[in-house]
Parts: sequence; C-alpha cells; structure tokens
Amino acid sequence: MAFALEQRLPLKLLFSAFQAFCPVLREHLWHFRNISEASCYMKQFGFKTSQWFLGMLLGGLTACYPLGDSSLKSALPSQVATLHRVPQSTITLLIVLNQDYSEAHRRAIMRVFRELASTFAQVYPGTQIIPRVLDNEFFLGQIAKQTELGFGPDVILTSFEQLPILKQIGTLQSLDQYPIDLSAFREDALKQVTYQGQLYGIPLFLHLQALCYNKSKVKQLPSTLNELILQARQGYSVGIQSGFFATFWGTGTFGGASLFPPSVAPVRRQQAWQQWMDWLKVAQAEPNVILSTDTIALQQAFSRGQLAYLTCESSWIPYLREGLGPEKLGVVLLPRGEQGPATPLIYSSTALFNRFSSPAQTELALRFIQFLSNTEQQKKLITEKGVANISSNKRVILDPRLYPIAGTFLQQSQTAEAVSLDMFIGKEDMRKNSNNAAQYYWESVKNIERYYQKALVGEISTAEAARSISQLLNRPWEKK
Repeated sequence: MAFALEQRLPLKLLFSAFQAFCPVLREHLWHFRNISEASCYMKQFGFKTSQWFLGMLLGGLTACYPLGDSSLKSALPSQVATLHRVPQSTITLLIVLNQDYSEAHRRAIMRVFRELASTFAQVYPGTQIIPRVLDNEFFLGQIAKQTELGFGPDVILTSFEQLPILKQIGTLQSLDQYPIDLSAFREDALKQVTYQGQLYGIPLFLHLQALCYNKSKVKQLPSTLNELILQARQGYSVGIQSGFFATFWGTGTFGGASLFPPSVAPVRRQQAWQQWMDWLKVAQAEPNVILSTDTIALQQAFSRGQLAYLTCESSWIPYLREGLGPEKLGVVLLPRGEQGPATPLIYSSTALFNRFSSPAQTELALRFIQFLSNTEQQKKLITEKGVANISSNKRVILDPRLYPIAGTFLQQSQTAEAVSLDMFIGKEDMRKNSNNAAQYYWESVKNIERYYQKALVGEISTAEAARSISQLLNRPWEKK
C-alpha cells in the first residue's frame, strides 16, 4: 500500500484509526535520531519492516495534521525532508538527570512534570507539554546526533555546566531577542545562564550541599570541623562526598572560599586549599569517616542507617527521606572552621532552548518555563512536590519552622559560592572562541580533580596539589 503526502487517505476507517494514534505519535516521534532507530522502536508494536513503519507513520502524519501546515516542520529527521514539525501548541521537554537519582525519584519527577503540564494546559487550552527523562551519561551523545539532523527537544532542563558544549555543537539559541523579566531571579542563578555576554537559559532550581544526619543516632549536632571529628572518634560514622568540587565547602572554613581572583588573594587561597586537603587526609584516616566518590553507595549506606552523618546534596533529599524515613532525616548547616563558614558550590538546574524550534514554539516554551518559575508554582514544587529545596526565585519565602529542611538549605546558600561559566573561562579571546572555551572548561575540571585525588592518596603533596590547582584556575585571568 502506498501513501503520499499530497493526498488524503480515502478510507475513513483507516483515517480515524490514525487519528486515534496521534497522541502516541506526538509523544514518541520527536526523540528518534533516525528512521532506522524509529523503525526498530516501532517493531515492538508489530511492524515487520521499515517500509511498513514508514508508510504507517506518513499515513498517521497525514491524518494528524493539516496538509501544508508549517507547524509540522522537522517532525522527522532530515531523511524525510518534506515533512514538517509537530504542532506549535506541543512542546517537548527533556529532563536530564544524574545517575545517582533513584528509580523512585525519577518516577516522582516525571509524575510532577506531567501534573504541571496538565495544569498549564488548563491555563492555556490546546497546548500539550511532553516531558521525558534521560540519563546524563547518554544525553550529550543523543543531543549531538539530533542537532546534526536539525531537530530535538524544544526545552532541555539540565545542569548549567552543559551550556558551553551545547552552544559549541549548535543546539542552543540565545534568548536576548525575547522580552523576559528577570527581576525575580537570584543573582547567583542568573550568573549561570549568561554566557559570553548572552542569556541562554532560565534557572529553575538551585542545588548545593548541607549536612544530613540521622535523628535516631545523633544527640548533639556538630557546628565545627573539630566537633565533627570528635564525634567520629566517639563512634558516630561520617560519610563525606569526595572530590575537589564536592568538598569545596571546606575551603571557606580555612579562609579560601573563592575559585577565582580577585575575591581572595591567590597566595592566601592556595594556602587555604592546602590546609583543607590536609584536614581531609587526617579525617579519612579516622575509622569512622568514609571519604568516597561513590555517591550512590554513600546514599544507600545513610538510608540503611549505617551512617550518622552525610554531606548531602539537596537533590538527594527525596531518596534519603524515602529510605531513612521522614521522621529520622535531619539537615543542618555544614560545619564551620576557625576562619569562616562552610562555602559549598551552588549549581542551577536550567531550562535551555533549542534553536531548531520555531519562534512560536520557543515563545510557548518560554511561557511554560516562566509558569514553572513563578512564585506560586515554585512554592508548590518545594513544599508539596519535593522536586527541589531551593528556588531560583528570590520572592519565594518559606517559614523554616514549617519547612526546616528547605529552610536549612536556603540558609546554607547564603554562604555558597556560585560559579559562572564566564568566570571559569576568563580570557576575552577564549570567550570568543566557543570551541576552545568549552574544551578548556571540561579539561580544567578533569585536571583539578586529578590533582586533588593524587594529594589524598599521597602521590603528591597537598602543597603541590594546591599550587597546581591554583595555576589552572588563574590561567584564564593571566595577562598575555
């Protein structure tokens, strides 16, 4: 049976059947990387050959959308150039999650975004938001192939750190042309969506670390590093997430809470980093202290009641609450040192926008993201949905007596260090070359972690590690 785009199917029954298939088609079509992959996907439903699948698919598109409707542009990969995109009232949302999210947490996030999509559709009748979750490890490979073919999700919700590479491969569009009111957003959040002088995203949530504890095990909370070590020596088990950036919170306790000049003098900063790594080496020698890069193992041990304390990410709270029980989970500020409070790094979950979306779809996508970022929805996401603990919206005010965990993370964020991508990349000439900028950023992160790990295992001294890390971070700011 042959199908043509230039004519309607004469069989009313088949036409009706295709129309019934429209919701499924719209939900799954957008993320196919090529016809071959789509064909394999559809074989699950009984299609034996790619010809059968393609014929049925084209027939379905004919039934679902008006002929010649420009809203169908790019619905399929470039192999079928005459087709057009999904309806402009339909927005596809890709939610990128790290591997340390549990399956229960992933399902909860999908449920929440489906509910939000339904609420948005009530406010804007005729619109459809299609969310999808993808692991971070598969994200860049898939999005690069989609970008090469000229399609992909309309909105990508991911960590701000992905912005340089997504710009480099040509996925993103600048939002400077759109009239967006940014007055409600926190300044530290906006620093992470502005890159090379242009706005590329809208921050939704902020993530950082605090100190989680088991209420059934702990009698007196530690407020300083010395008190934490003393409790470990008394038999209280402590889990600390390892890595230079994961443990950056401790650099502020020695007076070195700055990644970049000129906030702290480079010599003083380098000394502080050395002192902090010395402290970590002492801590990891304690029998009841576990310093590990295995975040999943740390979460599981804490959830099973094997740890009294855990330096925890705000994004872990749903999993820890489910595993340990809400009545046992407590969160307190990270311990301070003699020279200052803990200074964890703060990261934003950011909505980024695909440059292949039509202007109408981008405007609708912006409207949906602005809907998610408004004060009322942000409060619900924190207090009712449990998706996040810190809002990027500075107008969201919660009573810490009613929401103690969210209140603690908000208080911790007051001493947090927000890293902007432009700060990390530095040089003006490097900023202009996006390929070099993205490459420099990720290579620097990798090398910094390598020096940190070498110091902790004794392969190099903490002084050498601090000096090498400082040189890497100073390089973008050095004068030619």
